Amino acid sequence: MSKIISTTKIILCSLSCILSSQSTGQWKNFSYTDGISSNYIFDVEKDQNGKIWIGTQNGITVFNGNHINKYGTAHGLPADNIIHIVSLHNTIYVAT
Repeated sequence: MSKIISTTKIILCSLSCILSSQSTGQWKNFSYTDGISSNYIFDVEKDQNGKIWIGTQNGITVFNGNHINKYGTAHGLPADNIIHIVSLHNTIYVAT
């Protein structure tokens, strides 16, 4: 359990680095209360359009810089545990 929490902290820190503003040096951390599907994050991928795709234990969260959208089994995913995300040729592939 502590390994998952440590991994989540590292991924959230990495996500903060990706989304940080280079000119002002400001950082923003995101968590479940901000709209991410879960605080248990397994993978993060940035696509060619700059969207951040976050694989969690409760589905996928997509952040475009302004809005957060969540997708799960109700949206057609075969399972909620998204352990890996890959962006290839403008297509998103996920592993459950």
